Amino acid sequence: MSRTSATNVALPPDEPARLAAVRRYQVLDTPGYRGFDRVAALAARSLAAPIATVSFVGAEWTWFKGSHGLDQRERVPRAPGLSASAIAGEGAHVVPDTAADPVACDDPLVAALGLRFYAGWPIVTPDGHRIGTVDVMDVQPRQVDHDELTVLADLATMVAHELELRLSAGRAVEAERALRAQLQREKTLVEQIAALEAERTSQLEYALAHRVAVEQAKGVLMGREDLGVDEAFERLRAVARSRRQPVEELAREVVAGRPLPPVARSTRQRPRGGSGAPRDRQPSAARHRGDAGDADRQATGEFSDRSLRITRKVWPNGLCLQGEVDRSNIATLAAALAALGQPSDDVHLDLEALEFIDVAGLRLLVEEARRMPAGHYLVLDSVAPYLRRILSLVGWDQTPGLKIGGDRP
Repeated sequence: MSRTSATNVALPPDEPARLAAVRRYQVLDTPGYRGFDRVAALAARSLAAPIATVSFVGAEWTWFKGSHGLDQRERVPRAPGLSASAIAGEGAHVVPDTAADPVACDDPLVAALGLRFYAGWPIVTPDGHRIGTVDVMDVQPRQVDHDELTVLADLATMVAHELELRLSAGRAVEAERALRAQLQREKTLVEQIAALEAERTSQLEYALAHRVAVEQAKGVLMGREDLGVDEAFERLRAVARSRRQPVEELAREVVAGRPLPPVARSTRQRPRGGSGAPRDRQPSAARHRGDAGDADRQATGEFSDRSLRITRKVWPNGLCLQGEVDRSNIATLAAALAALGQPSDDVHLDLEALEFIDVAGLRLLVEEARRMPAGHYLVLDSVAPYLRRILSLVGWDQTPGLKIGGDRP
């Protein structure tokens, strides 16, 4: 049991940690709690006192969260004398007569209510911090016995347990909310993955349908015009390019029985082999150079095979791709990229005339982009919408060193 003296009551040595404990339980500046009102009423009956409170001491105020015999007073300034003094020591804090105690006389409640008697027991947290009191007050001086103080101690322990239960319940609610949020995020992720797989399947089905239509059209042309496999494809591709029409669209028209229209020529177009028009004759010297002619074409920046043609661009620096890229000619694309040497600027690939590129070709471009010097990019210009979607689906559009230019008009 401790008694007040005329000296000022010092702050508890653990004051910062004690205030942190008070904040942890979230009992300051909040509505009153009926459970604490019942505790105060039980304390008043047990000690035959007209006034009892369950209070918590903050940095500047003492807050009443349960009361009996007290008006709707929520808080009073923290001052030495009653609750603020009770949390300064261990065990009970008793003032038999406030008139004889100069420190207790300074407490705001003493003057406001005419209090003459005070007895309180600190509310102690499991980690040992005294954050408030269960106390009784009277307007008459009196004494208190050991049994009555034991009642106050038991009630203070009950309040501490109640605070722990409320804290645990709050943590459980927060954990449930966090779990629900996590489950919602996982559900959203699964839905996104399902949508991604559905779109990827759609893209693959589209690509397969494209190839099937082209192969069927090649068969029709082979039978109708007595062409070889390569000639049929070159004929179909030349007509589609001259009319700026997708190959698969033209192929479906041929499969439906429509005649293949002639190549729409312009003064800027030159005949190409396999289009149904005679080839321009090469100079006799060039015809007799054999492999040397291929070497000369590569030296001037042109690479080609039956379905792919790659030409060098001076500005912006890079290559123009025409036709289709697949496993049969991916080496041609690799050779054209290698011929660019170590770039000192961005490398642009013009894909406006590119009709198809398979996964192996895209992977080659991604690997080339990763090898670009720091600060330079492999730029894909005139990208077809379907190709942009495929790059996005597999995440290659985020490859370091790769930049996606505008869509194909």
